[in-house]
Amino acid sequence: MFGELAIAYLFLGGVGAGCICICCVVDMTFLRQPFGVPAYRQGLSVNPCPCMVDYSFAAAAVILAAGAACLLFDLGRMDRLASLFLHPRLNWMTVGAYSIALLLACAIFLSLVRFLYLPQVPRTAVVTVEAIACILGLVVMVYTGFLLKTLAGVALWRSIWLPVLFLFSSLSGGTAVVILAGAFVVVDAQTRLLAKRLAAVDAAFIALEVLSAIAFVLFACLGENPGAQQGAFELIAGQQALLWWIGFIGCGVAVPLVAETVFLLRWRHAASRGGGLLVSGAICVLLGALALRVGIVQAGELRPLSLQRPPEALAFEEAPQDNSPAMRLDILSMHEPSGE
Repeated sequence: MFGELAIAYLFLGGVGAGCICICCVVDMTFLRQPFGVPAYRQGLSVNPCPCMVDYSFAAAAVILAAGAACLLFDLGRMDRLASLFLHPRLNWMTVGAYSIALLLACAIFLSLVRFLYLPQVPRTAVVTVEAIACILGLVVMVYTGFLLKTLAGVALWRSIWLPVLFLFSSLSGGTAVVILAGAFVVVDAQTRLLAKRLAAVDAAFIALEVLSAIAFVLFACLGENPGAQQGAFELIAGQQALLWWIGFIGCGVAVPLVAETVFLLRWRHAASRGGGLLVSGAICVLLGALALRVGIVQAGELRPLSLQRPPEALAFEEAPQDNSPAMRLDILSMHEPSGE
């Protein structure tokens, strides 16, 4: 049902959107980088902290573009992509396609205005685009969860906690990208202060991510759908348990929390070693985010189809029906993009 390209899209799209949101919030609340003619007259800024945010915006644009490319190649046919934009329908696939396209345009603009240093673009215009990008980024992050939730063929994914889990995972992954960008700039007092705040924020995101993951598993285990229960079992004790406990919980949660806690305790006195510890934690966050998505997708797909019946399929089976392959596929298949 979901191949490597689709899983890569769930990961890259979420992390790219999360990174853009974090960068916009950092610029609007902490950095307040000047733009326009006054800034141009002062000369190109080479301060480490603005460069850190500049690199993060560029990285986010590349990551989001890679995610969009994975989605494009996964669709397989250009007419499917064209139908999403030329004949849109109100569904999560269309919302996601438009949001990703608009967010990518915002990311490219915010990257170019920094690296090209255009005096014609005032800060008010940049802040306006950043505010729009934050909204679009939130939509993209929750969309990846809602896309799975609305697929009637997999009971495990039909949980309101799945979009919430992907939201906090994407925000944590986006924060990790900004932290990694700090490894390519000179460490000064401002970058250390920003790193401290990013570490504290990421620790909060990870804590909320863990709570969401617990709620997601409990929702499936305590529900009445045997497919969701079996999917949760596969996730925590079955074939995907290694990805869940080692990849997600161990690498994506425990290691970053320890690294960030140590960094926060010694950040004033450990510019280099503390920064390396934080970078290692950020890498683990990204690996954990990927493991989370792979585990959830595969745990849902491994379930026997007899356990995945949505409520509407139960009524369908009670009466004599057409048992043709097309009819069975209509009950259990994914929602195809509009225009098919």
